[in-house]
Amino acid sequence: MSSRFSHSSGRAAKLLPHNRSSRVPPFPREHGAWGILIGSFFSAVAVVGAITGPMILLLLASASLYLAHPIVLLTVRKKGDRSDRIWGMCFITLGACFLFLASMSYRPIIAWSLVLPGFVLAEIILIRLRKQQSLLAHMTGMIGLAAVAPLTVILYECGVSTSAGALWAAGCAFFASGILMARYHIARMRAKSLADRVQRRDRGVLIGYHLFLAAGLLCLGLSAPSHARFIIIFLPTLVLSLLVAADRLANISLRRIGWLIVAQTILFILLLALIT
Repeated sequence: MSSRFSHSSGRAAKLLPHNRSSRVPPFPREHGAWGILIGSFFSAVAVVGAITGPMILLLLASASLYLAHPIVLLTVRKKGDRSDRIWGMCFITLGACFLFLASMSYRPIIAWSLVLPGFVLAEIILIRLRKQQSLLAHMTGMIGLAAVAPLTVILYECGVSTSAGALWAAGCAFFASGILMARYHIARMRAKSLADRVQRRDRGVLIGYHLFLAAGLLCLGLSAPSHARFIIIFLPTLVLSLLVAADRLANISLRRIGWLIVAQTILFILLLALIT
């Protein structure tokens, strides 16, 4: 997850592999971000109940632009070399080409995609403020990646609908849970004592967020019977967060926590497909 990267060298520098040849593309190592990107796409597929050529082209465009993302952040920090910048331009060009091809079925998708650079700009500002490891930075990146879901729905439906916005909100709520669980698990592993300030803070944020989420889902379910299905969709997330907050999974590794979140993402997509 994003939180795994060290404070000393910065988030962007840790996204790229070390000791690689300049002929090898600098693929990001941020596995959690890839999970959000791909999970967001398939959550849209689950909601619309179909997968089309333009949707695949949009996914390829998103993946290509994400490959350029860490290089852009390195450039802002005046790090990286000439080969990184060349690869960055290649990825941006490739992403633009895929996006143009996807827009052949719905031209306005290009305009709607312009929301994504705004999140990159926000990350750049946070880097300048030395806040690249903050919760705000992680959430900003997540919201930007999760935007793939509404963009995919908009492209499929050839127009903006409430379902696109609702899916974006649901995706952000879901992926935020995974980020908070990973941050708390990392803080707990690093804590020198049970009274560690960072551990207590991250645990409080984890519990507070999921209490707020549960209350919101309950209110949503009470407002209309048809909305009660969202409680079922988020139930596995609430259960896993409870286990993490109660330290029931304290003895397992961060890698296994990551795999649990991957499994939870797959279940989230399946429930979306079955219930929505």
